[in-house]
Amino acid sequence: MGRRPTYPTDLTDVQWEIIEPMLPLIKEPGRPPKWPRRDVVDAILYVVRGGASWWQLPADFPPWETVYGQFRRWEAARVTERIVDLLREELRLAAGRDPHPRPGSSTPRASRALTP
Repeated sequence: MGRRPTYPTDLTDVQWEIIEPMLPLIKEPGRPPKWPRRDVVDAILYVVRGGASWWQLPADFPPWETVYGQFRRWEAARVTERIVDLLREELRLAAGRDPHPRPGSSTPRASRALTP
């Protein structure tokens, strides 16, 4: 199966390397997965980032039922939440900030905005 056309919502190779180890295998009893996980993730991002409906996925993505079903399983297992947490930590580290701020901590700018 060749690589499909790319979309602006697709992950870069660097982004894929970061999140790929966090994704549980797509399990189909008795047979290997028909669709590459990266294509499934890119299809999810096409919907989430682009605002399309699941059934409006282009034909070169896996079937929308497959993509939506995998999204639901990952959501139920809190996989997407863990990915967002990891990416947030990476961004905070890149900005030179504490990757795990204390609850209730705030930036000086936000504190000034709350001062009457």
